[in-house]
Amino acid sequence: MEDLGIRIDRGFAQPLFRQVADQIARAVPEGRLPVGTRLPSTRRLAEQLGLCRQTILAAYEELLCEGWTHGHVGRGTFVRGAEGRSSSPRESTRRETGCRRPSCTAASCPGSMAITGLWRGEQ
Repeated sequence: MEDLGIRIDRGFAQPLFRQVADQIARAVPEGRLPVGTRLPSTRRLAEQLGLCRQTILAAYEELLCEGWTHGHVGRGTFVRGAEGRSSSPRESTRRETGCRRPSCTAASCPGSMAITGLWRGEQ
């Protein structure tokens, strides 16, 4: 996987995970990340950027919740096309799932799953 061109500014007020997520999200419409591109593993990207894996996990979670990516367990995280995103993904998904996270757009979002108890494995 080539360099994604992500630049981190530790002096910037924006959280590190949000810097990562925003830069990946901007790369999609700019054509730097074509639809179907497999993103690097969270471990690999964390190592490349000198960040902890939790930061990258949070960034990938945001991208999923915002509709920019989709994931397959054991296969990776892939860039989703515009057709995979709704016109107002945050509001429609928040309404459907009851998620209280402002950025949530995916039913699989930990914010919505915590409400139903699925995130923690509760039945």
